[in-house]
Amino acid sequence: MIRLLIVLPSYRWGGDATALYNLLNRLDTNRFKVDLFPLIDEGPYRERYSNCSLLGSSGVLEALLKRNQGPVWRRSLPSIVLKTVNRLSHGRFLTAAYRRIGRRLTRNTKYDAVIAWTEWDPTAFVAQIPHKYKVAWIHCDYTFNRHAVDDIENYRRMDRIVLVSSFCREQFLGFYPEFEDKVYVSHNILNVPVILEKSKEPIGDFPVGTGFNILSFGRIAPGKRFSQIPRIAASVRQAGIPFHWTIMGPDQHPDELALIREKIDEYKVQDCVEYIGVRSNPYPYIKAADLVVNTSASESQSLALVEASLLGTPTINADFKVAYEVIVDGRDGLIVPLEEIADTIVRFFKDEGLRNALRDNLKSFHYSDKEALSDFEKLFA
Repeated sequence: MIRLLIVLPSYRWGGDATALYNLLNRLDTNRFKVDLFPLIDEGPYRERYSNCSLLGSSGVLEALLKRNQGPVWRRSLPSIVLKTVNRLSHGRFLTAAYRRIGRRLTRNTKYDAVIAWTEWDPTAFVAQIPHKYKVAWIHCDYTFNRHAVDDIENYRRMDRIVLVSSFCREQFLGFYPEFEDKVYVSHNILNVPVILEKSKEPIGDFPVGTGFNILSFGRIAPGKRFSQIPRIAASVRQAGIPFHWTIMGPDQHPDELALIREKIDEYKVQDCVEYIGVRSNPYPYIKAADLVVNTSASESQSLALVEASLLGTPTINADFKVAYEVIVDGRDGLIVPLEEIADTIVRFFKDEGLRNALRDNLKSFHYSDKEALSDFEKLFA
């Protein structure tokens, strides 16, 4: 039995949460026993994870890491005090807390590996744990997400650094070539049979209207560039294309959502662009869409692109590098600069032959869960 401790930021929505959910559902529970430790014990995925044990967080960590929102008088006094102490100690108090709590977590349980499931705080936390095998799992394009000057010290303390695509590996090694011998690529796991089955569930609020239905989905964050959609939509409408564009995903950046709504008003596309929030089962929406548009500036692996392709829905993607690892441009989907997305959408909907060709080609789209799962298991063989 292989015993794993996986440290995650919280039970929030996001691609890394979906990847972990899929992994836990595919692991052989006769071979793996997994404990999850959230730095902040909150979020909707808490009730979804299975085949694992959920460990409670630490009140000290929650006080130090939770964002303080609202007026000062409404904030937690322990949080204010601990953050002040940490600031005065130039971050050493938090580092000491990581070391103390990590030592407590691993003292009585013999874990074969301790995994930081994402960058930032989980990686800094695991770096301080005295353990024989520590793994950092990076779910981002490091060019866009370099975090702090002490990242290199945290990665020096890791025994293995895992990235979810070959492109992300290259970007990371561009910053830290000294870690080449311990960098490993392991693609995210998608539970393909479950995705296909869940896509059949009925939904009552999509498609919308009588025109073409465009869908963009993912967490609301600046890097997704959803705030560009109203401008693009205005250009498509000027071309006389009847459509409704739905934006779907968790609101993790209120400022970004406010910007999206501001742009909807600015370009006067309230009648054809709509944000509907998050859906616990996005797959029927993806399958029912005529087109998925991915406006991201960068992606680590782009689960959204893989999921849409698996469900047979054509995609138009901004030209982030990982898109070329997932699909063949012009055969499975289209990859263009952000500035050309509006014209490409118009071409897509005016050219029935192009639409049909893309859909036909996607019937043979393949994503190997078994290979991704094998890559994961090799890390702990």
